[in-house]
Amino acid sequence: MPIRLVKASDEDLPAIARIATSAFHPDTDALSRRLFPAHLQPKDIPDGEAAYDWRAARKASSLASAESHLVVAVDDEKEHDERIVGFCLWDAPPAAGGESGPSREIQCAALDKEAFNQMKATVNQDAIETFGEGGIAGVWPPTIRDEA
Repeated sequence: MPIRLVKASDEDLPAIARIATSAFHPDTDALSRRLFPAHLQPKDIPDGEAAYDWRAARKASSLASAESHLVVAVDDEKEHDERIVGFCLWDAPPAAGGESGPSREIQCAALDKEAFNQMKATVNQDAIETFGEGGIAGVWPPTIRDEA
């Protein structure tokens, strides 16, 4: 079962959103439950599944952003719909004075916006405490080779 890492494409977004929704499902992930509380979930779909569209839109925003690197882990021995077995995402800080595409708000009625903003503030503060005043600005991922 060799797994290779490649840059993600638009075609990969449904699998990425599926993996993220499953891995960070409100039934098993306390942070996701805080972000997607039961009282905000639509009644016509299973609990936690409303996060799928939000996660897909966030990953699409990252994929379209020059500051982001979205990589998928591909198992070519699996069927087409199951070949993506994981992903990683790195959103670099925008250029000075610029606005980051991935940080733009994505509407989702099932998302507790106050909890989301609180989480972002906590993560940003932690980055400053860990890496210094610039936060993640000086931290960068390893280079990913393009495969032909």
